[in-house]
Amino acid sequence: MFLNQNNKLSKFIKQKKLLDYGNYSFLIGIIFLPSALPISGFFLLFSLVIAIKEKFKEVLLDKNNYLIFIIAFLMFFSSVYNFLNPDKSIYKETVNYFLDLFNWIPLFFSYIGFQVYLKTHKQRLLFTKFLVISTVPVLFSCISHYWFKSFGPYTTLNGLITWYQKPFENDLSGVTGLFSNPNYAGFWFASIFPFTLNLFIFKKTSKLSIILFLNLFLSIYFLLHTSSRNAFLSLSISSLLIFGSKILFVYLSIFILFLIIIYIAKNSIFINFLQIFEFLIPYNLLNKLSTFNITNLIQSHRFDIYKEVISLIFEKPFFGWGAGTFGILYAFKSNFSAATHTHNIFFEISYNYGILTSILFFVFLFFLLYKSFKSLFRKKNNSYYLQDKFWLSATLSSVIFHLSDMPYYDGKISLLFWILLAGTKCIERNIAYEEKCFNYKT
Repeated sequence: MFLNQNNKLSKFIKQKKLLDYGNYSFLIGIIFLPSALPISGFFLLFSLVIAIKEKFKEVLLDKNNYLIFIIAFLMFFSSVYNFLNPDKSIYKETVNYFLDLFNWIPLFFSYIGFQVYLKTHKQRLLFTKFLVISTVPVLFSCISHYWFKSFGPYTTLNGLITWYQKPFENDLSGVTGLFSNPNYAGFWFASIFPFTLNLFIFKKTSKLSIILFLNLFLSIYFLLHTSSRNAFLSLSISSLLIFGSKILFVYLSIFILFLIIIYIAKNSIFINFLQIFEFLIPYNLLNKLSTFNITNLIQSHRFDIYKEVISLIFEKPFFGWGAGTFGILYAFKSNFSAATHTHNIFFEISYNYGILTSILFFVFLFFLLYKSFKSLFRKKNNSYYLQDKFWLSATLSSVIFHLSDMPYYDGKISLLFWILLAGTKCIERNIAYEEKCFNYKT
């Protein structure tokens, strides 16, 4: 009996030490995530293997993971079906139906495994600190790109690490920094904003105030200068969730004021009046927002993509067309410029893998967010729950971003997307456990 207890204790200590190493590797991976993805991937993979190995039974028996396993199976089955039954209008040799699975199935396991390192408030706060630190190279790349006109691409390790810093095509081009697209940079800053704000509000020493404020200011500044409407919308949603409905009036007032200014500028000789605002809010973003209307929407490239993809989805609703085929079919059907994806995460899954797979993915996301928000927003405003509120606002804004674009195919972004979902699941589980304990005591 005594020897058995000693063996269990020894096994527990070894497991804890191994998980500690996994946690260190996880945090190192987060630091390199935006700036050096291959290095980040190595450490994150190492931490994931440890988490899955040590918690294999828990992962296998956790009913919450069954839906993810079903989605993964349907994606794989759809890929096999489309490989064996390719459409006549698509050349089989030009399409790799299985390659896209690496954008999903490994990340499903990262969602499950990384929960080990995000279970507690303390772990999530530590993650927040490392994620904000990881943004320093991103800010540096944006400063050199936008202010000093240092254009790339800059590569190292035989091209494994690339900082794009693309030359500006015209006056309306947005800053990309190390990302390959302004929308991708916008997604990153929109997702980071709640975490940076969290650290700034709950800082323990005044010495960090200037550094955190500078980080926060530059993140917002460059987010706006990506000229991404999706990023602006995500930033607005995060602010509304964090500060409450009172900020809505402020946002609407400022937005209407800028629309009036743009109208005056376009219809009078006082065009230079806009330069007052261009340092903080770039004119090209304001121009995009002010010219947004139903007519422009219907005539836009994005609307044409949605129209075509909906038609294609209903042609093959059960197993989809297979990943990597949309660009080929869209080129045949549309007079617009090329498009490689559907610019909507649910359309993307429906087109590639079938409507059922997309519905199940929607159910997974909906209930994860619904349960988390429903429980969290009933709680008192102590620091723990407020910090979790910041996390949930980042998760929701990242999901909403994917309703009108697909930055998901950048590995940095897809990893962050699933890590945010993993943390959200941990928050929901923490709250459910605390409520259960409270009900038991009462």
